[in-house]
Amino acid sequence: MFNNKKHVVLVGYMAAGKSEVGKKLAEITHLPFVDLDEHIEKQTGLSPAEWIVNRGDIAFRRVEHTLFTELCQGLVPTIISTGGGTPCYAQNDLWLQHPHCISFYLKAAPATLLGRLQKSASIRPLKPSAHTDEEALEHLAKHLFERVPYYTKAKHTIATDGKNIDAVVAELVKILETDQ
Repeated sequence: MFNNKKHVVLVGYMAAGKSEVGKKLAEITHLPFVDLDEHIEKQTGLSPAEWIVNRGDIAFRRVEHTLFTELCQGLVPTIISTGGGTPCYAQNDLWLQHPHCISFYLKAAPATLLGRLQKSASIRPLKPSAHTDEEALEHLAKHLFERVPYYTKAKHTIATDGKNIDAVVAELVKILETDQ
């Protein structure tokens, strides 16, 4: 295995597999794992959705930035699964190149993401105005296009299309073993 002394930061669109990959990687590496959305809820008592509905997007992005920065500055190397928009706001993308972090963009095609999101629609619904699959795919592709410049600031990119969690984690571990 490797002797990691850096935070591992996972970025990508929702349903890219950040949380599942992070949990599995934590099992293998014995590093702590933090899902940023869950961390926000635990620290503030409000889920990201509740923040946005009750206090607005700007207030949510502020608290997200604060808690993400605290995690990245922590002394204990941690695997951090970000929210889909985390690197796109408040210069959070700067942490993706920080010397104390090894960052990974978990990349998936819009059609792959749509399929995964539709399977978990009760948890993460698509934009309400996207009624047909074609409209939903168009919306998702546009949103992803806007975020890719931030995601690609990660030090490494791993394509997740057609791969199970174990295959993605194996690629990530291989990179971690050489990126000390």
